[in-house]
Amino acid sequence: MELRDFLIRAHICSQYYGGSVKNVAYFMNEIQKLPTEEEFIKLLKLSEKKIGKYMAYFLSDGLTKEVEENKNYGGICTIFDEDYPVLLKEIYNPPLVFFYNGNFSLLNAPTLAIVGARKHSPYAKEVLKKLLPDVLSEGIATVSGLAKGIDSLAHKITLSEKGKTIGVIGTGLDRTYPRENFEL
Repeated sequence: MELRDFLIRAHICSQYYGGSVKNVAYFMNEIQKLPTEEEFIKLLKLSEKKIGKYMAYFLSDGLTKEVEENKNYGGICTIFDEDYPVLLKEIYNPPLVFFYNGNFSLLNAPTLAIVGARKHSPYAKEVLKKLLPDVLSEGIATVSGLAKGIDSLAHKITLSEKGKTIGVIGTGLDRTYPRENFEL
């Protein structure tokens, strides 16, 4: 198994059972090889009860199927990949693994992040409608978390202006939250 595949499997397992995937990634990056089973268990820092479930799923065909399903939704990028976005790598605690769908090259394009209240004011809507067309005409993509309120409004305005948008989805590509943002 390659480092990348190992990290993806560890990441997905940790979504269910916890565990310090960051420790595993740092270890693998440092020595450029997979940890032994003993090292892996130690790096995860899980209780004996959880480690049994974690390891059973880590080695299962069910996890292999889940990885393939995620690949079918779009793509998977790890911090070990050469095309990992440069700016993303510079943030505090960058994601070790993320799933994407769409134009991956946008992750290296100039962007404007838009975050705000879930219940935005009429003034906020007015400001976005005035601000975004000029920003978008310069080829700048908008980035937001696709949450209710300003986030989803920014994406809707960007799309109506034929701009490029990046939606950061915390739930995974197989789930839509909030439901009303499914089309976005």
